[in-house]
Amino acid sequence: MGWNLKLLVIFDFLHDSEQMHNLIYSSYSITVIRALLVFLLVAPHTQAQKISEAAAIEAAALKKVFDKADVAAVKCVTTYEYFINQYGSLQAREKNKNQYIALKLNATLLLRNFSNNHVAIESYSLKTDKDRNQLHDKYCGSSVSEDIFYSDGQMCVYRTQLSQVGQVVNYESSILYKDPKYVTQVFFHEDSPSKWREVNFIVPDGVELELIERNFANYKIDKEVTPSANGKVYTFTIQNFEAMPKEDNQPGYLHFIPHLLVLCKSYQSPQKVRVPVLSSTQDLYKWYASLTAQLNTNYDAIKPMVVDLTKNLKTDEEKIRAIYYWVQDNIKYIAFEDGIAAFKPEDASEVFYKRYGDCKGMANLTKAMLTIAGYDARLTWIGTSKIPYTYNLPTLAVDNHMICTVMLKDKQLILDATEKQNAMGEHAERIQGKEILIENGRDFVLSKVPEEPIDLYLEDATWQFSITDNVLKGTGTTALNGETKKNMLYYWNTLKTDDRINFMKRYLSGKASPDEFEKPQVMGLKRDTVMMIRCEAALKNQLYKNNQELYVDLDFEDDFASAQVKKDRKVPYMFRSRSNKKVKMELTIPDGYQLSYLPEPLAIKSPYYEFDMRYQQVGNKIVYTRQIKILKNTLPTTEFEKWNSSIQELKNFYNNQITLKQK
Repeated sequence: MGWNLKLLVIFDFLHDSEQMHNLIYSSYSITVIRALLVFLLVAPHTQAQKISEAAAIEAAALKKVFDKADVAAVKCVTTYEYFINQYGSLQAREKNKNQYIALKLNATLLLRNFSNNHVAIESYSLKTDKDRNQLHDKYCGSSVSEDIFYSDGQMCVYRTQLSQVGQVVNYESSILYKDPKYVTQVFFHEDSPSKWREVNFIVPDGVELELIERNFANYKIDKEVTPSANGKVYTFTIQNFEAMPKEDNQPGYLHFIPHLLVLCKSYQSPQKVRVPVLSSTQDLYKWYASLTAQLNTNYDAIKPMVVDLTKNLKTDEEKIRAIYYWVQDNIKYIAFEDGIAAFKPEDASEVFYKRYGDCKGMANLTKAMLTIAGYDARLTWIGTSKIPYTYNLPTLAVDNHMICTVMLKDKQLILDATEKQNAMGEHAERIQGKEILIENGRDFVLSKVPEEPIDLYLEDATWQFSITDNVLKGTGTTALNGETKKNMLYYWNTLKTDDRINFMKRYLSGKASPDEFEKPQVMGLKRDTVMMIRCEAALKNQLYKNNQELYVDLDFEDDFASAQVKKDRKVPYMFRSRSNKKVKMELTIPDGYQLSYLPEPLAIKSPYYEFDMRYQQVGNKIVYTRQIKILKNTLPTTEFEKWNSSIQELKNFYNNQITLKQK
């Protein structure tokens, strides 16, 4: 919305640029994309199957409930059974037993399983309702990012074609968790809607397992706990359940979909000894520390670079900044999350040599270089804004990112080298306000990333306009700070020279034509300065003359005018970031004209956003000011009605123009 809509226009432009692949700035890369695309393009197998009357009736009934779905699950049952293996260790087995039915002709069913070195796919099958093998395609591959293998994570995809309405496929799979700490979250949603969804946990005596219910409030999920021969069975069921939501600008799933957070704390061994798994934050940190203790960095390989970067610098801040920015600028960020590679950093010397790494490798290199320079630098674990958990929950699901913290005198310098063009002392939107776990020998330190004040996000534009030959001509200057400046600097440094100019024109123009803007001058192209953009414009479509009257549309951007949320949207709306955009425009009243009408001011305040726009006459000038603040980056569903009403008022304001009348 607003800035988000503007970025969509810019991204349309970037899509045509040869360097689009360099501008994909995300927290992680999807696995096996290229191979999977080839796999999906292969013509699917089909097989004729006689549809029973019962299946036809079932499909017709489910189509009425899930009218937009191609395939629905008649019944999905997932069971997690915990057991002590032959070596006396606790393991868990996940079994899926699902039945799917086609709700339209030639429907495609896609199913996935994930694994890593600690999670193994033991078996799977797809069969018809006659218990015959269902023809299907299969692809299994390693997690990759831009063709560079990183993670031990694996994904297997199974695809089958359901040519007839009412065609049934039965799917079963068995997945072994060799280490119970890898069972972290269990979701009720599937890619297809479900008539019946069931999740079971079979927990033997002696296993300390806690199931935390998250986001259950808006769903009717039934829970039952029953005794078993040697423990308990926890059963959760829900009926007529929609498919996994897929909306634009939705926050991380963990914020709004119902799921179970699984905390396996300890178990009793066959020798009656209590064995901890993850019973506390200390246990979690101890495991993290055991992984970092395996690192063997060659400091000698890195030291000459550190000496060269800091040799002419005097203050601590200057030296730390030089190292931090060098890692940002010279180490390519490659992201992955699955498997042990999501927790164990790569040796700093390897990242330094290869010049690429994920967040953990970049954090470890930052730490190593700062340590060589004589600073107390520490690895730091954090969950980005995608994750709503804090470290009071001992689970691998609590974080997905690693950064570096420098203990400098009485303050902490929090450094995230994956955030290209981020100034030292500023923090990216995705980690602001988040709890951090800082290494501290055998212990740990808990702290929090500061939340930046909204003033740091200020985009401040001033324009001076006059009317010449029925054209609105102006000169403007825009100052960028914070998150917007960081993103703009990133794009600027990635694009070719010609593309940079077009990119800036599209940013400045809003709803106006970029062709009406001259070549912008861009200054302050450094992280630690305010970015300035100066430009001239000749706007031909902002004036309308009717006899003795001249109508002037001074606001050529109409920021947020098209930002209403769909009435049927069921998930929160996440803005790209918080924002604070201020505009001041002055129009000199042309000779021979006088002011006839000014629109009434608009002021709307909410805990989530503020709109403040007004016109006034000052001498022979009309002064227009507009300030729009997005105070929180996520708008909950409870605020949609009020938001849409506010946007309608905003549109009405934009449509109400200045009227000048000939004297």
